[in-house]
Amino acid sequence: MDNIPLLYSIKTRIFFAVTLVVAAVAGVVMSSSQSALERESIAAEERSAGNVLKLVEDNIRGRYRSLLKDKVATVEARKQQFREFQSVLRSTLGHFAGLAERGAIKEETAREMALRWLATTQPVEGDFLLVFDEQGRVLVSPDPDQRDLPLQAVFDLKGRPLAQAARDESARFGESFLSFTWVDSGGVAEPKFGHFVAYPRWGWVLGLVGDVGRVEREVERQLDQLRTELAETLPQIRSSGRGGVFIFDGGGRMVVAPGDDGHAAAVTDGARRGLMTLAHTPGEQTLTLAGAGGEELEGRATYIKPFDWYIASLASRDAMREPARRLVAGQAGIFLAALVAGLLIALFLAHRITLPLNRLSDYARRLPETDFTSGARVADAAALPTARRDEIGRLAKAFAFMEDSLHANVNKLMQAVSARERIEGELNIARDIQMDLLPKMFPPFPDRPEVDLYSSLVSAKEVGGDLYDFYFLSKNHLCFTIGDVSGKGVPAALFMAITRTLIRAASERESDPARMLDKVNDDLSRDNPNCIFVTLVVGVMDVRNGRTLYANAGHNPPLVLRRASGVEWLPGRSGPAAGVVEGASFELLETTLEPGDCLLLYTDGVTEAMDTAGSLYGNERLFRLMEGATGESARAVVARITEDVHLHAGAAEQSDDITVLAVGYRGAQQNTEEA
Repeated sequence: MDNIPLLYSIKTRIFFAVTLVVAAVAGVVMSSSQSALERESIAAEERSAGNVLKLVEDNIRGRYRSLLKDKVATVEARKQQFREFQSVLRSTLGHFAGLAERGAIKEETAREMALRWLATTQPVEGDFLLVFDEQGRVLVSPDPDQRDLPLQAVFDLKGRPLAQAARDESARFGESFLSFTWVDSGGVAEPKFGHFVAYPRWGWVLGLVGDVGRVEREVERQLDQLRTELAETLPQIRSSGRGGVFIFDGGGRMVVAPGDDGHAAAVTDGARRGLMTLAHTPGEQTLTLAGAGGEELEGRATYIKPFDWYIASLASRDAMREPARRLVAGQAGIFLAALVAGLLIALFLAHRITLPLNRLSDYARRLPETDFTSGARVADAAALPTARRDEIGRLAKAFAFMEDSLHANVNKLMQAVSARERIEGELNIARDIQMDLLPKMFPPFPDRPEVDLYSSLVSAKEVGGDLYDFYFLSKNHLCFTIGDVSGKGVPAALFMAITRTLIRAASERESDPARMLDKVNDDLSRDNPNCIFVTLVVGVMDVRNGRTLYANAGHNPPLVLRRASGVEWLPGRSGPAAGVVEGASFELLETTLEPGDCLLLYTDGVTEAMDTAGSLYGNERLFRLMEGATGESARAVVARITEDVHLHAGAAEQSDDITVLAVGYRGAQQNTEEA
């Protein structure tokens, strides 16, 4: 046995195959595990970062709601204090009015006393009193210069004149709370809000004015406290992705800076603008930023509109992937150990598998050297491992069965080859006999210049069913025929030979082609159990004048190549194919050939020749081809058709016999005598 190179040994291939399989499985598992773990780790960290951001946002929004609630409560408390003080004012004014009603003092005196008292009264939780009459003239004001002057250039937040708005709402609702801007005597404008009530007896409007800035300062104090608390707590928030939370305002100024985690350098102006855009983008979105050393950071942001704050978080993607990488590194060690163990097992199994295969290899090498014709057996066939119950045992049994089959099949093949050679020899003899029946010497009548004859027959099988023939019935009458028997092979060839013989016999008694076909049809139909039929064209030409009588028994229409007028079909059929119906009558047809004309007869092997795509040659292509062949010799016409049919068929297998007969008329000779 030849030594097999180590590289081509099955043992080596099994070893490498197991190595590749285990390595591939390990690689796929580790890669997919790492990918899945990284995705899960990143997703978990993203959820964690989102939750942290949400918690911070909820905390700030909660503190804002608390601030807003405190602010509203403060304002409401101030309003209630203003109402109580207004009640005291109106009660005192009622006291002065009561003195006037009882006659103790005059009405004008009561009003003067009331104004002096109002001018000296210090409001509780208020800045000052503002009193004006129905004409909007100031009666009491912290600015003495405004006394008895119209209250001008003071408008509420809705842009209405303060005096008119306070008077209208007090008359309609009993009281009015208005916010406005007050310019003091020093020219300083400050936001104020006032509680206004009407005192109808004297047509006054009493206003208790408070400082809005006091409430705003309280809110700002609480907001500063919130900033301080966030600055202390946010840097303490961390995740496994080394994430941090920071806050900046709409102007890009830091409210709470990132912690000392290496992310501060990533918060550039461009990053802040990107985070601001991200905060206003619907849906949960992230922004990728570059950290220190090219580290990839993932940013998130949300917007707190009341404070104009942007809360943002940054986390390292590499840090998010780190747990997955550590886990995969541990798995790699386990897979490496499994790979080594698998390779050792594969080496042992490969050795066990190749032992019986080597025996089968020796058996197979000796098998071609066996002479199966002598019945000899391979010497060590009994040593095959047929007792095994695995695939190797089945292969050994298959080898033994193959040897038995080879013995039997070689004997059968030898018998079949002998029979085939005998049949092929008989078919070749039959083909020679068939071709000997047909004229094949050209020109066939060298001493008769009136006619120019040429024909060709190409069988689709060893023998075929097409036929052609031509001979002189008399000195001046040429008989010619072409036919196509249904079917192929030996039956068609025998039927063709019979048909040719019957046509020859009928032409000895008849010179009318139609009556010839009547006789041939009756003879073929009388004893035809296999229902074989033949299409025929039989014609007789008078070589003195070119007058041609013919009969067409179901055959393809002939073509006439007129030297003077071109190509034309010879229309009409005389009757059905011969051999179908006994007693059928055939009609005699006639045409006249002028000198230089050529009558073309052919079988359907020409027009039905197919190419590799199944397309037929067709009558139209034949007609166009013949339009360029007028005036040519009979041999040239037949060669042109045969070449064009082969060109059309190409590599396609010939499906039918191809037969062409061209009969050219050259004109009568002066010494021709009538028969």
